[in-house]
Amino acid sequence: MRDSGLQSERTQQAWSRTLLLLALNILLFLRIGLIEASWLMLSGAVLGAVLFVLISLKRHLNPNYHNIGLKIDNSLFLVLASTSIATMSLILILKVLEIK
Repeated sequence: MRDSGLQSERTQQAWSRTLLLLALNILLFLRIGLIEASWLMLSGAVLGAVLFVLISLKRHLNPNYHNIGLKIDNSLFLVLASTSIATMSLILILKVLEIK
């Protein structure tokens, strides 16, 4: 039985918010990496950009995306994406709270 409700729209909005958060994390990692010449932060920005491209490709290459939203069958990818975004956010919070 198909869901005739708004589930696909909610899924699309959730992935849009996820990509927005990831893009902000990438930009902040890039800024800190360039200002402080930190290779660790720059490599985090590159890895975040790779994840951003992977999620975007999964969204736009799926022919049923507009009908059913983004369905990710690979739980490892979902865990990797969510863990990466949470880790990046935590690192940024710790960096901002760092007392010099």
